[in-house]
Amino acid sequence: MTAGVAAIRAINGRTYSHGSTSRTLYLASGGSSDWGYGAGGIIPSFTIECYGTSFTAPVSQITPIAREVYAGIKSLANNILAKEE
Repeated sequence: MTAGVAAIRAINGRTYSHGSTSRTLYLASGGSSDWGYGAGGIIPSFTIECYGTSFTAPVSQITPIAREVYAGIKSLANNILAKEE
């Protein structure tokens, strides 16, 4: 997870927290990460809460946020693949 956070920070300098959803964000059940872990058996299951203070980002922030999220997911995926090899 820390690799994903570092990759995000490298894009725009913003720092994202990492940890379980209930500890870093809020209690929430029934999300896609719950289903992925429980029903899908996907061990590296995670949720990303994008930058901002609402669920609707300003148009000017959509591309910068997308670049951050892409970098974080790409880093996480590469980290998972490296551990499988």
